[in-house]
Amino acid sequence: GDVYWGVQKIESNAYDDQSTAVRQFALDSLKNLLALNNLRFEKHSIGYPILFNGERQTDVAVSFAHHDRYVSYSFQIPK
Repeated sequence: GDVYWGVQKIESNAYDDQSTAVRQFALDSLKNLLALNNLRFEKHSIGYPILFNGERQTDVAVSFAHHDRYVSYSFQIPK
């Protein structure tokens, strides 16, 4: 599949701000690529992010990272 990634500087290094920022950053990219507006992330019970389209879990593999004032994502869209 195709792998996409992004890195962005944010204003705050607080954990909650990093978490919110990286999810929104990834969602904005995914919405543009997939042309879907009902995307959202949930957290698996062991901690990794899961992408949903409405109530349906997608097969897009997603990873988040954050450190200090930087956040990043990567995801793979299956072919």
